Amino acid sequence: MANSLFKQLKEEAKGNLKSIFSKDNKNGVQKIAEFLILKNEFKTIPGKKNHQIFRYNNGVYSTIDSKAIIREKTESILEELCTTHYVNEIVEKIARKTSINSEKQKMGDVNKNLICLNNGILNFRTGELLKHNPKYLFVSKIPVKFEPLADCPKIKKFFEDTFLKEDIKIMQEWLGYLLLREYIIKKALILLGQRDTGKTTFLNLAIRFIGEENKSGISLQKISQDRFASASLDNKHLNSFDDLSFKDIRDNGAFKMATGGGYIQAEHKFGDHFQFKNFAKLIFAANQIPLMKYDDDAYYSRWIIINCNNIFDDTNAKKDLHLIKKMTTQKELSGLLNYAIEGLKRLLKNGRFSYDRGIEEVRAIMQRSGSTLAAFIEDEICEESDSFITKQELYDAYLSYTAKKKTWATSLQKVSRELPTYLPSVRGKQRKVINRNGNKIQLRVWENIAFKKDSKFKNNQAENNKLSFDS
Repeated sequence: MANSLFKQLKEEAKGNLKSIFSKDNKNGVQKIAEFLILKNEFKTIPGKKNHQIFRYNNGVYSTIDSKAIIREKTESILEELCTTHYVNEIVEKIARKTSINSEKQKMGDVNKNLICLNNGILNFRTGELLKHNPKYLFVSKIPVKFEPLADCPKIKKFFEDTFLKEDIKIMQEWLGYLLLREYIIKKALILLGQRDTGKTTFLNLAIRFIGEENKSGISLQKISQDRFASASLDNKHLNSFDDLSFKDIRDNGAFKMATGGGYIQAEHKFGDHFQFKNFAKLIFAANQIPLMKYDDDAYYSRWIIINCNNIFDDTNAKKDLHLIKKMTTQKELSGLLNYAIEGLKRLLKNGRFSYDRGIEEVRAIMQRSGSTLAAFIEDEICEESDSFITKQELYDAYLSYTAKKKTWATSLQKVSRELPTYLPSVRGKQRKVINRNGNKIQLRVWENIAFKKDSKFKNNQAENNKLSFDS
């Protein structure tokens, strides 16, 4: 029935569709819509403001150019009779005829063990490769071929040159995690290091592997502050952002939702409100990690921090200007697919990443990276009861420390506000003391802290602590 109707409509398309339309616009719109539906696999998610019309092509459904193709085909049929009004009528007719019940059928709702690839649909658990079929409602495709014996020696060499030995397994697992269309482990990744340490090269490799069309590029600050940003994550495998700003994070609620595996409320600009389950894995690269305004164990528990310390500058023999091109050949990427699946299987078996840092260590790394004050405290200060440092002396030592490290310093007022957040036992006091000449003087001090034994500022504090409090 469908084949005969298709042949009939195909003949009509050679001239009769236009003729039918010129005699009866309403019937013509109907016929053209039916013809285009038979020529294409359309699925439509209806909306109050805009319809999302998906068109199937080579294994995957996509909204890209679907309406444009309808307009183009309508124009070619109607020629001089074509108007914007009639095109919109045909688009609406197709949308109504191909709409799906979102309660029963969801675009992208496919068995999570299946991965749509260039040469078929892979069950990563069994290794079975199926043929593309429109019955699978894939809305993303990894632009790589499955070759079961392929390897990626250039990529593995890059990993050895860039990451610590104990971190390579984590990076392998993370690339595998990108393939999984769900967020079952609440983690995000930061690559921390200076320029020319391989951070950007890794991000570019991940993007080429997963596909540019399967990637969004939202900063951590924007995820936390922009109500439209979360919509960009829908049906993406990866969200990556290079050179992350160290501007403080005011609210981490949206970040925790994005990494939490639950439903996210989102809104397209000038479009409809909707909700979705995010599976885009978050990767950021930074010289300094932005600080969280409020201390939150749940926030720090979601981070994996990978240090990139091996600099590849122009004087380094290992620097290869064509490395990314060499690592993204079809053969290397097919090998990377096998390598990533190996990491994914290990990740799912263990139920965790091969990452051993606890919340306190992650908090310390992030605070040290994002705050010169935190770094100064970690290197020079300890908590010690019955000891004190004058506020001016501590600030002078901090300025000396940052000058030596060639980093920025914050104001005295900000130091006074933030110091207690890093050292809970510290107390700011005004004290009358008797100096070595027997005179009473007023000092503003920090109590219950001291310079560490190996600090170069220790001697000054020893002199100060010879002062006695005025009773």
